[in-house]
Amino acid sequence: MAIVKSSTSKSFRTTLRYASEKSTALLFTNVPEALGDPDIDEIASSMEIQAASNSRCEKPCYHISISPSRDQPIKREDWFDLIDNFLELTGFEKNQAIAYLHEDTTYSNGKPRPHAHLIVNRIKDDGIAIDTSWDWYRFQSAMHILEKQLGWQSTPYSWEMDRRSDPSSFVQRYRKELAKYERGDRDQPPKPSKRSQFANAVEQAIEQAIDAQNPTLQGVEHYLASQGIEVIRSREHVGWAFKDNEDFYFSGSQLGRKFSLPAVNKILKARSRQKQKPQAEHLPALNNQHNLAKVLTNYAKSRAKVYGGKYTDPIESTLGTVKVQADRVLISNKFEALKNQNSWVVKKDELTERDKKWIASMPQTPESYVKQNRGKKILQTLKSLAPHEFNGSKGAIRWLDKNQKIDCKFHINRNSQLDVQISGFDTTSHNPIFRGTIANNGAILIHRCEIPSTAVSDLIEYADQARSPKPQHQRELTPCKSTGTGITELEL
Repeated sequence: MAIVKSSTSKSFRTTLRYASEKSTALLFTNVPEALGDPDIDEIASSMEIQAASNSRCEKPCYHISISPSRDQPIKREDWFDLIDNFLELTGFEKNQAIAYLHEDTTYSNGKPRPHAHLIVNRIKDDGIAIDTSWDWYRFQSAMHILEKQLGWQSTPYSWEMDRRSDPSSFVQRYRKELAKYERGDRDQPPKPSKRSQFANAVEQAIEQAIDAQNPTLQGVEHYLASQGIEVIRSREHVGWAFKDNEDFYFSGSQLGRKFSLPAVNKILKARSRQKQKPQAEHLPALNNQHNLAKVLTNYAKSRAKVYGGKYTDPIESTLGTVKVQADRVLISNKFEALKNQNSWVVKKDELTERDKKWIASMPQTPESYVKQNRGKKILQTLKSLAPHEFNGSKGAIRWLDKNQKIDCKFHINRNSQLDVQISGFDTTSHNPIFRGTIANNGAILIHRCEIPSTAVSDLIEYADQARSPKPQHQRELTPCKSTGTGITELEL
């Protein structure tokens, strides 16, 4: 949808001078003084005389900018009809108005972004001032109708969108500050907007409640409280709002449609009706050394079947070199077990409990090994594309691949042991599809990966293109972008 912004001021003269000086064309006017060889002072005087008929209106000058999106091309001759219809749909058709074309900004691809500056007198001929209280909604409704008239692809109203976006000015500033941080010119990464911080917290609260097998509103509220966010229910319990320690306040609907209380409740109820999640692969007892040797043997055999080698080939790991033979299992100088008939006898064990837990979680079948390897590639690629999301205590990445029908969001959290825990979920169904851990020693463990290999291949190709030294316009794919919401978006 086209971007429509507005502001009110006292001075017609200053606003008209700004709009006319950068103008490349006069698009519309119903002010006679603007015709022929217009003089800005004469136009401003005409509008000031009209505004003087209402002494109670302190800011009669209404400045509206209309900027079509990149996929909404408009010819110069069509601007008059767009402005004329916009004024009629918004109730300004009888007010003095003049519009100028500016072409001094560009889209992200470097092409000029034409936009109109519309100056409207809020005071009508009868001295009544137009109320501007609900114009944000009125303007979007008008543009929704005009999109259809112009044959543009219709987009939903912002209040109908699942998640409301931040203003473009904030997004641009956020990207500049992030670029400074990545160059080392800034000590701390920029913070996302308060709206995005609240939205991210609610999304994480939903996932935490689901992961904890407590998909209830109380579960969501409990997690938000732990993050210093107070939940305020409406008197009839049909809506809710959120307030943090700094007294910033957002209602659910202000964050986006999916954050309203009925929408969140619907997500949670759908999850509670689902069948119980399949249990994870049975892990051996950590204190059973016989099982640890068996796990390492099964892991080596599964790996060999996938790669086509021998299971006795040495395997380099974060614990050291793993050597598995028919009658012996060895991990560098930390662990050694010898096989005695059908059981293993441990000769040396200097593994920590953390090491043993890691071994116990190793994949035990070729299928689970493939899934583990696929998950590792995902994490390694995501980390290479958006390293800043993994550097702090929290991060978030959205991965959208329209060809593979992938739209998932990853929440990234660093725990007290400095391990990075990553959970991914489908943004439509909110079903968990990924869970992994990057240990503080760099080891990667995948607990869940339901993302198809074709999508992973596309992601790796995307990363190769993003790192390509070719100029931007010659690349096949667009590199990832930071939206200012605290989320890095990867759109393939």
